[in-house]
Amino acid sequence: MEQNKNCEILYKTQIAEIKQEILKGDIKESYFSGPSIYFSKESLKCCQCEKEFLGERHIEMIYATLVAWGMHRMGEGGAKMPNFDDFKISILRNRQQFENLKSVKIENVKNWEVKDIIENMMTLIFEEGGINASTTESKIVSGTKVLAHILPDIVSPIDRNYTATYFKINKLNKQNQKNLFEIVMNTLWCVYQDKNVLKSALIYHQKYAYISLPKLFDNVIINLIKKQKISKNA
Repeated sequence: MEQNKNCEILYKTQIAEIKQEILKGDIKESYFSGPSIYFSKESLKCCQCEKEFLGERHIEMIYATLVAWGMHRMGEGGAKMPNFDDFKISILRNRQQFENLKSVKIENVKNWEVKDIIENMMTLIFEEGGINASTTESKIVSGTKVLAHILPDIVSPIDRNYTATYFKINKLNKQNQKNLFEIVMNTLWCVYQDKNVLKSALIYHQKYAYISLPKLFDNVIINLIKKQKISKNA
């Protein structure tokens, strides 16, 4: 509870700005196109189907989504993913935890539950025995993109260009990755505790059913950073 209150104080400008954008209701469906959107939608379709949840096709579509979202670069250097079988094993060994959390929605999480949710997600992303989606030390980007396609109602995707920039975290070393994840999750929770914002977000979700509230939060941040760049170049 204290952590949530600290977040409200430290990031009150960002929280207010994100709320304002959601209330406007004019956020684009997507800021990208092509394979990244196709595979993401297919992953989320599987996620919403009881029979396909964490089945072969679901895991394959998540894997393809990561590649389409730039998580694997050919040749030397750049982001790298593990082989599919290793990725699949890492997902299935945590299946029970995913099953336990798949009905949870961030807007319904009580303030005393937020810390436990964050700790559970951080274990899946950062700790040995969690999700194996990257062969590098940078786990937050690939890990949150995986979770956003397994637990889309809890976790928002996080990246360097938009999320880290928005929250003014320049270097994503191991500790900063964890700090950024906590900041994003607490801010996400704070935003949707506002009933008017939640109402506006749910209207948006009805229009674009595959876009969860955490993904809308991500879209808002993308939109805000794009606006900042346009303003700087004007």
